[in-house]
Amino acid sequence: MTTSNITAADLDKKTKIYDKIKLLVDVIGRNIARIKKSGTNNFDWLEYNRDSGFAFNIKAKIASTGIIDKEDLKYLNSLYKKHLNIQKLLDNA
Repeated sequence: MTTSNITAADLDKKTKIYDKIKLLVDVIGRNIARIKKSGTNNFDWLEYNRDSGFAFNIKAKIASTGIIDKEDLKYLNSLYKKHLNIQKLLDNA
């Protein structure tokens, strides 16, 4: 997809996806910071760091290819749900 073929709807869709990925990376980052600060060994912050990397890689893939893969979006959604649950656990601790 060249820039001349990008419609306003395509740009809006990508912008929304980028915003959601940024939100996901922010949630993951806050979770990692809270886990490290707590000093607990009950959470695998290295795994969460990898999750953040996967989200960034998917964003880069969309930016470079212009292709939005439904499987990538499903994976991002599962990461988001996972990290919201972790956040809830940390809030209740």
